[in-house]
Amino acid sequence: MSANIEHILAQAKLQSARDAELKSMPFYQNTMAMIGHVGLLVHNRIKPRIVNVTLTDIIKAAALEPRIFEILPALLIERNDFVLIDEVPDDLTEVLDAINQNQPIHKMPILRGTTPEKYIKWLQQKKHQLSGE
Repeated sequence: MSANIEHILAQAKLQSARDAELKSMPFYQNTMAMIGHVGLLVHNRIKPRIVNVTLTDIIKAAALEPRIFEILPALLIERNDFVLIDEVPDDLTEVLDAINQNQPIHKMPILRGTTPEKYIKWLQQKKHQLSGE
């Protein structure tokens, strides 16, 4: 194996360990538990439960689990009982405004790499299984 491939594999292993550590932290655990409780995603290792989570922590968890960005507009519009709105980023505000204004999907903004087709489908959707790594 070349030194470059070995370096890439070592970096991937380090990143995986960092991600595993972050996923054990309360911001991620609580986010996944709350999302499971409201019925949008079910994680196979984190039991759904009632817990309040700040929007900041949800966005932080989405950096580890990008599918959270897919469900985030639906969570805020339809199932926000357990979301503590602390600060709404501009890009999320633009998405929520576009949805509330019933803009055509081709005019809606992308949310941190998540296309409108991906986040619109979650509005009034049932939960989907999300397996743990």
